[in-house]
Amino acid sequence: MLEEDLLSLALIDNAKVAQLDEEMINGLSSEIKEIFLKIKKGEELGSSDRLNYILIRSELMKEIEEFDLNKEWEKCLSELQNLIKKGERDRLTQEIKSKEKDGAFAEVKELLLKFNKLIKNNEENKKESSQKGEIEKADKESSEEKTSEESGKESSEEGSSKES
Repeated sequence: MLEEDLLSLALIDNAKVAQLDEEMINGLSSEIKEIFLKIKKGEELGSSDRLNYILIRSELMKEIEEFDLNKEWEKCLSELQNLIKKGERDRLTQEIKSKEKDGAFAEVKELLLKFNKLIKNNEENKKESSQKGEIEKADKESSEEKTSEESGKESSEEGSSKES
């Protein structure tokens, strides 16, 4: 589903694909990965039932009034990065267990440092994302208040001009 969301958004704005690094693209399923690579190279996409479905989804997304391409794209990218990091943490965990079993404690120490660094970066990203969300929420509320105040002013101005 995440892959389809990402692809639907990329089909709306092909330039978004440039924001995907090789690691992200390689983490996608083979069919979706192939389509992203074609978009990146500017090649013809071809046709398949899944691609047709995704093309229709992207057209429907554009029709949604509250749709914000950049916001949705950032949300999908963030989710994809989290999945990649989770996969990396899982891989490191298995590697640590294997090295512990083999008695390679110097390598375990090195892997633990990598794992801890990955966890620390993840926590910093969550904190940064949370702060960004709070700022966006405050901006939206402020914008709604201004709109409400402006429509209130217009109503009172209309009322006073009718009285004259």
